[in-house]
Amino acid sequence: MKRPGFRERFETLCTKLKVLSERLASHADGRSYSHRLDLPPAFKDFLRLHLGIRKITMDEALRLKGLVDERVEAFVRDEVPGRWS
Repeated sequence: MKRPGFRERFETLCTKLKVLSERLASHADGRSYSHRLDLPPAFKDFLRLHLGIRKITMDEALRLKGLVDERVEAFVRDEVPGRWS
């Protein structure tokens, strides 16, 4: 079976991250606007623009960032064998 192209694998990763974020982000009190959190600008843009999360607690954002970082690192390991060894 032929391995899907990079674009398809990357889109699958993005879809999985979106589903994961929908499960983790709550509607709890104490949420802040995602663009105002003390997080890296690229991650704040990812939250707001790709995932559509306008408000989130800092704890939820940090938990989500950890999970996103893990999955992106695994994706890169699969795409660029030997880079992480």
